[in-house]
Amino acid sequence: MSHAPHVSIEALSKFSNPLAIGRTRGVHNTSRMYSVIDRQKKKFHYPMVGHNMIRGNHNSYRYSKGSLSHWGEGLSVQKYHQHFAHAKCDTDYGKGGREFEYLSVKRGRSTRLPIPKVQYVDVKSKPTWVFKSWHGGLGNMEVWQREVQYPEHVPEHIDAKRPLTVLAPQTFHNTVHLAHMEKIAITISPVMFGFGKTTQASVIKLYQRLLSARSPFPKDKVSMFYSIDLISPRIEVTWVDGSVYEPPIMEGCTAQDLTQMIMEQSWLAADRIAASGKPLQPLAIDDYKWFQRAIEKKKAKVASKK
Repeated sequence: MSHAPHVSIEALSKFSNPLAIGRTRGVHNTSRMYSVIDRQKKKFHYPMVGHNMIRGNHNSYRYSKGSLSHWGEGLSVQKYHQHFAHAKCDTDYGKGGREFEYLSVKRGRSTRLPIPKVQYVDVKSKPTWVFKSWHGGLGNMEVWQREVQYPEHVPEHIDAKRPLTVLAPQTFHNTVHLAHMEKIAITISPVMFGFGKTTQASVIKLYQRLLSARSPFPKDKVSMFYSIDLISPRIEVTWVDGSVYEPPIMEGCTAQDLTQMIMEQSWLAADRIAASGKPLQPLAIDDYKWFQRAIEKKKAKVASKK
């Protein structure tokens, strides 16, 4: 009968006491012992405050729809692209392969081109400064204008008295309401027929949306015309100033896309009408009634003081 090997009490304590990890016979590894204590009590933190590990060479988790971003970072790439938003050299752009001119060498004296200057604005023209204020809310057009306005920026060919806005609100519209428009005329060809989500079906779906019970659009302001000729569907939106807008109906667009295009253009049309000096009627829609109610309260307060 073989006897069990002799095991010391110190060796048994290695497995039960975590502080004894790394302890050898006659030598105490104190650095390893204290590292075990640190891992048990607090988590690992990076040397700089606020700097965390970025996993991967991407910014998928860095930006969200609510994060602030300048041009070119975050979700602003959906509206601006650093390559496509600037002018290109027309000599070698768009050429691929052997047609691309890597270096054009000409014989003669090299000419240095002048430094480019600001165009379309006279050097002696004096700008006006638009003082913006958030007290008017987002319904105030001054919030969306540029602050420094030159007289060269005024589009006089549309009888405007001030420059147009350079920004516009990004709003999701699921309904069409009577925003600065006179009427909407939809023309389709009844003999045109197709399967699936065609442009004709999308336009008819938009007409159904305008006539639905939930739609705030007045039913007497929309009309549908039938064309005997084989034409593609057409939508004509007449604004209050008489101008007509026809949204581009491309293959694959839905009724939601048409709704979004019409409502975005209605805001731009309101800007053009306001720039020409014509009065704008307030919108009778629930989303904007809080702003009109604030104006009424302000007018009542001023009248009570008088």
